[in-house]
Parts: sequence; C-alpha cells; structure tokens
Amino acid sequence: MLGKLFKHDMRTLSRPLRFVVLGIICLALLAAFCLAIEVRQADSYANEWNDDYTRMLQSTMAYTGMIVLLALGMGAGIAVIAVFIFVHYYRSMFSDEGYLTHTLPVKSWEILLSKVLSAAVWMIIGAVSIVLGIFIILLLGTSGDTLFNTQILLDIGGMFDNLREAGALGTTLLILPELLTNMLAGMLQIYLAITIGCAIANRRIIIHHGYCSM
Repeated sequence: MLGKLFKHDMRTLSRPLRFVVLGIICLALLAAFCLAIEVRQADSYANEWNDDYTRMLQSTMAYTGMIVLLALGMGAGIAVIAVFIFVHYYRSMFSDEGYLTHTLPVKSWEILLSKVLSAAVWMIIGAVSIVLGIFIILLLGTSGDTLFNTQILLDIGGMFDNLREAGALGTTLLILPELLTNMLAGMLQIYLAITIGCAIANRRIIIHHGYCSM
C-alpha cells in the first residue's frame, strides 16, 4: 500500500512541478543564449578596438548579469517547488481531501513516509535541474568561437582528478548524504509546524462552536 501512496503523491506533485523544472531548464537555456551573445559582442568590440580591457569588462558584466538572473530564477524555482510540496501536504492531510486520506486502510506512518519520500524526490529533482542548468550555461554560453565550450568538460574532469589525488573526493561526496539528511530534517520540521498549526486551529474552531451552541 505504501507503494500506491507514493505513486499517487508523485503523480499529484508532478502535475505542477514538472513545469517548474522545465522552467528552470528553459531559463538556463535563455541565460546561456544571452551570455553567448554578450561574449561574442565583447570579442567583436575588443578585436575592433584592439583592446583586451574592453573584452574583460564586457565579459565580466555579462557574467555578472547572467549569474544574478540565474540565481534569482533558480532560487525562485526551488522556493516554488517547496511551496507546492507543503501545500500538497496540507491539502492531502487537513483539508477535505485529507478526510479521504485518513479513511484509507493504511497506517499513519505509511502516509507520512509517502509524503516525505515524494517530497524528497522532487526536491532532489529540483536540485539536479539547477546543476544541469548551470552546466548548460557553462557549456553553451562561455565560448566566443564555437557552440560548445568543450574546455568546461576538461576543467570539470580535472577538478575531480585533483580531488581524487588529494584524497578529498570521498570527503566531498560525503557532503551529499549530509545535505539530504538536513533537507529531510527541515522538511519534517515544517510538516510538524503545519500539523500543530492545523490541530490548534481545529481546536479553536471546536471551542468556538461549543461556546456559541450554549
């Protein structure tokens, strides 16, 4: 039954969140396109004026603008994903939809685990889309001559080689489980806050109606 609950939660969350993830990728493509234009213009101006300072200034301005745009857009994307996750938890647990949820022949911990797992999967998907977006920008938007900046691939490979030679690759990879654990802990804290808030609000409504009926 847990598997069916998980599939249902994943399907429900996928309806809005797939468009959010698609929006993050489209934003990265747009940023890469704009950055590529800026880099090519900087190279064109520098060659025309024979001025390397112009190339450096134009490139720096382009990079800064795209980084700001990317940070705002992708930060908003992650925030939207989180909002949809918590709204889904509230609706499926404490709204009219929650009445149907609690009538299912399953244990409470299975319902909660399904919510946590589906939320974690979508948060990971959102994080992967951001990493992919950054990679797209570096690959497509940082070359002034070709469509793909293959030097980026070599630099990434060299970075992993340096970490492995320094013995820090394993330590770096250990950060990922810690980040996942912190994400789950924060998610459970917000779920707890929503649960306590709804319980308090429901108690106040019951007391209010009881007072009015006297």
